[in-house]
Amino acid sequence: EADMESHGMAMRTGLHSLENYADAADDPQFGEAILDRMQRSVIRDKNNAAVVIWSLGNESGWGENFEAAGRWAKEYDPSRLLHYENFLTYHKARKPDFSMLDLYSRMYASLDQVRDYFAGKDLDENLPEKKLPFIQCEYIHAMGNGPGDAEDYQQLIMEYDGFCGGFVWEWCDHAVYGGTTPDNRPIYRYGGDFGEFPHDGNFCMDGLVYPDRTPHTGLLEYKNVIRPIRARRAEGKADTFILHNYLDFTNIKDYLTLSWKLMQDGAEIASGAVESLDIAPHGEQTVTLPLDIPETGTVTVDFFLTRKNDGGLTKAGQCLGTDQVVLRRENARKGCGKQAEASVNVAETARAIVFTGEGFRYVFNKETGVFDEMVYQNRTVLQKPMEFNIWRAPTDNDRNIRAQWQAAGYDRAISRCYCAKVEMDGGKAVLKTTCSLSAIYLQKLVEMEAVWTICPCGGLKADVQGKFGFGGLPHLPRFGLRLFLNEGMEQVEYFGYGPYESYQDKHRASRLGRFAASVDALHEDYLKPQENGSRWDCSDVTVTNGDLALTVRGESFSFNASHYTQEELTAKKHNFELAKSGYTVLCLDGAMGGVGSNSCGPELLEQYRIDKDEQLQIHLAIRPSVQ
Repeated sequence: EADMESHGMAMRTGLHSLENYADAADDPQFGEAILDRMQRSVIRDKNNAAVVIWSLGNESGWGENFEAAGRWAKEYDPSRLLHYENFLTYHKARKPDFSMLDLYSRMYASLDQVRDYFAGKDLDENLPEKKLPFIQCEYIHAMGNGPGDAEDYQQLIMEYDGFCGGFVWEWCDHAVYGGTTPDNRPIYRYGGDFGEFPHDGNFCMDGLVYPDRTPHTGLLEYKNVIRPIRARRAEGKADTFILHNYLDFTNIKDYLTLSWKLMQDGAEIASGAVESLDIAPHGEQTVTLPLDIPETGTVTVDFFLTRKNDGGLTKAGQCLGTDQVVLRRENARKGCGKQAEASVNVAETARAIVFTGEGFRYVFNKETGVFDEMVYQNRTVLQKPMEFNIWRAPTDNDRNIRAQWQAAGYDRAISRCYCAKVEMDGGKAVLKTTCSLSAIYLQKLVEMEAVWTICPCGGLKADVQGKFGFGGLPHLPRFGLRLFLNEGMEQVEYFGYGPYESYQDKHRASRLGRFAASVDALHEDYLKPQENGSRWDCSDVTVTNGDLALTVRGESFSFNASHYTQEELTAKKHNFELAKSGYTVLCLDGAMGGVGSNSCGPELLEQYRIDKDEQLQIHLAIRPSVQ
């Protein structure tokens, strides 16, 4: 690509103006320079076989100077394609000439804009009649916790033959190494840390790998999104699968081997390899596996793609991706087992309702609508009062919505209980409440009907239904509960999407299964602190210190377990500044918003936003135990 990018033209008044982008492109003063840069680029690299496309420049609008450079490039080297992204930004006083361009290039086009292009909607009248191949010269902005929409774009790439694909922005985080802290944490500094002006803050840290080239979870996500084989279940056949080869030139038999495991509730019960694998480029093969499929539990078939021979960049035995087909899912909350003969005892004061039973004492706060205390077998479960929770430390991809969230008071929401009534159901106490979440000095955010069931064994069930949407509020970051456990509650085991952090729009690097990790290991240490480490679509999670354990079960929930509070992650600008809270902070989310790629890309897709009443549900069974 020729070195041409004229953001300065667009910003010279201090305000971003698309109309100004094309000024250099049409100004005769810049004609010789733009042509010279293109000529030097082509002549320098014309014998480089890796170059398949020439690009005239980037983000500089369109005008007669680029048209001249494009005509020269096509005449000098007609063997290669010619690209330019910002060609639809031009001065309307003149009719543009796009005849030398071979690609319709966009950056960060939304999914709908891609669909519109292939449907022939809202296209520039000066485009050639023959539809050009579509390419995203930048997409899925890989900043911080993201990208969250790689799979959504890949579905369109697979759907439209004319969608060439795209280029992820970008490869690595750019930050300056600054030594280590006294406790040996690496220090990385970014824009503004040196007292300079101007700077772009941490916007230079938008890569798939950290500055030391350690992969982000976003790179692992992207790798699996573009895996060479995808598997799907054959219709009506439990043991038969269709494999599709997405490589353009290579038969799968020459490239990889495919093994599989049959899993029940995260445990392997059978395994094998697919023999006689033979799939031509973009072809399919149907395979039947010797499966004895269990009739209970969650059952999956996990596929593993392994490099067959050494290649230029990858070695034999390297994992090229995974796939998973869920055969059945069993998510129902399990009860507390055989109930004790005794009943829960209930005592009420002006401020609290106290539930006691054999070995436990739980104190419900009639003002906040959640539990202040949980003591089980003389162990303190809650080190601080429980909270309803809608805030998360904004990700880099939340940078645009963050101001709306804070203006609405999501970061300072408090709960209020209006009504709390206890009924007995056998030996169980059923607490029915009406409550809300409101922003301090601002409006009501969420209305809630919450039912808490306290069992004689000490089990606690939460069933919460929320109502949202008062006064055009922005979509919520999350909706759930926050528990502050003892800092020693360090070991975590869960059934859900792991082993990496996972969200509703970012879980393809992970698979459904049972995983174990420490709280420290669950933390993804982004250089600019932000929401991280969530595990999506979980059925259960247990947090323990080896003595006291807390187990949570639900139909489908997300959780975070961290030594850092969301307030700490929100306030600090660098990871080496983070201070542990002294707790194990357990967030249990009935809904967690997607992460998207809106740090530079389009807004978070609607299907990943929390803005509907049916999304505001919490259905969890919480059970302490002594090990």
